[in-house]
Amino acid sequence: MLTSCICRIGRVPDFRAMRATLGAHLTAPHARSARRAAGTTLIELMVTISIAAILMTIAVPSFQDMMRNNRASAQVNEFLTTLNLARSEAVKRGASVSVCSSTDSATCRTSDQTNWAGGWILYVTGSSPLEILRVWPAMSGTATFTATAGLVTFRGTGQATAAITFTYTPTGCSGDQRRTIAVTAVGRASSSKTTCP
Repeated sequence: MLTSCICRIGRVPDFRAMRATLGAHLTAPHARSARRAAGTTLIELMVTISIAAILMTIAVPSFQDMMRNNRASAQVNEFLTTLNLARSEAVKRGASVSVCSSTDSATCRTSDQTNWAGGWILYVTGSSPLEILRVWPAMSGTATFTATAGLVTFRGTGQATAAITFTYTPTGCSGDQRRTIAVTAVGRASSSKTTCP
């Protein structure tokens, strides 16, 4: 009798196992709902795509304008560097130095001379054979770059033989993206923004 009682008392349920089983049953529905909440619905996806489309509509034209402005500034600054180099070379040599429009990087253009988009060369004026100091290739893109003359010459004093104006117009020009470069008779070159045609 005593032995059977002791045996019955010795079979104490394992509460730790029961707690683990109970915890699994309690957390299972929460895990399922969490898994469901992690996905996106069709409505959420369509709202996201709509917002992205609106942002792209606003951002793309602004980005294109920014790229156009950056390209214009870079190409105009490069040409200003050419003019300043020509002037300093003339003063250093005490002789005339010229810049002319060129398409072959070896000679000045003989036709359509006021079109500078095809490139230009810097050379010592009157040298024979032509002493070319530096060459610039055609401008990248399809911008137009014209001038009132096909040649600008700086004397040994740093003065220009004549005033000349260059006009840079980017493709799809809008607002004040056009640039004007003015070389005065004194020899100073400066650029400014002007309104597109």
